Amino acid sequence: MRTRPIGEPTELTTATVVGAGDVCLARSALRGVDRDEVGRTLSQLVELGGTLIECSAEVDAAALVGDLVRGLRARDRVATVVRVGAAASTLALARTVQASVEASLRASRLDALPVAVIAPRAAWRDDTAWPELVGACARLVRDGKVMRWGAAIDVADVAAGAAPWLAEPWLHALRVELSLCDRRMAAIADALGKDRAVLVARPLAGGALAGALGPGVPLSPRDDRRAIDAAGLTRVSAGVAALAPFTRDVPAAARASEAGKQRLDGLVRVEPVECSDVAELALRWAIDRVPGGGIALPRLHRGHVAAAVAAASAPPLSRDLLARLADLDI
Repeated sequence: MRTRPIGEPTELTTATVVGAGDVCLARSALRGVDRDEVGRTLSQLVELGGTLIECSAEVDAAALVGDLVRGLRARDRVATVVRVGAAASTLALARTVQASVEASLRASRLDALPVAVIAPRAAWRDDTAWPELVGACARLVRDGKVMRWGAAIDVADVAAGAAPWLAEPWLHALRVELSLCDRRMAAIADALGKDRAVLVARPLAGGALAGALGPGVPLSPRDDRRAIDAAGLTRVSAGVAALAPFTRDVPAAARASEAGKQRLDGLVRVEPVECSDVAELALRWAIDRVPGGGIALPRLHRGHVAAAVAAASAPPLSRDLLARLADLDI
């Protein structure tokens, strides 16, 4: 599988270009997936060669991943990305960084966190407490508890001019939400992706681009995706239908609305077909859309692992296909 370094390459900071993103047992439970099933999915990914797992700011998730890595004797080849809890201010984050990292280390029983991701806001760069946050992060590196730091950014940071402060050399990775359905963070990836790793969160748009979401797709009673209204599900159906000409298989969701069926009328595939299905296309786009290559971090279910491995093993998408996708309205 293709790999991408996070900062200076080492065994634990060089990762496959597709991993498991945002492992969160609380969210999985809401979607009807228990702890054991999450563990089996992650085990399958690692056994097939995947080397990056991202944990949410949840101690139970860190414990699960730590148990998995030790159980598979993969401590020397699986990089764990741990997200440090969000805070309301620079000073609050500076004070919680140490405690959050220590809690993750205790839960996972890892010697060090290969990558820790904080969530500062762009406006904090000029805060008088910013040096304290930077100092706390540097101290954890010196103490051998964190190997690399990254920053999670959102759309609000783009509007606030985040690019200059995100270029600080001690930040080796950026976490952005980016998919074929939502390209608002593309400018940040273009500006900074050549110099640091870009961790692409939600590349499957919450399951929409994996064929796991659409009109008529059953969801568990507590699944948070039930909040999506009929108009939103119709957009999902039409969106995956628009991608069907570029793949061998047409997702069932594409035919689950009139808008989707209309887009499929007279379907003509764009040759040569480079991807087997929409999930693979979405993951490979997330990797190849980022200058220097992104690292796609979908929230994996066992049905997605094969597509993840195929995407990470495949060559880059052709320039022609990337150009066609850039012009596509989804």
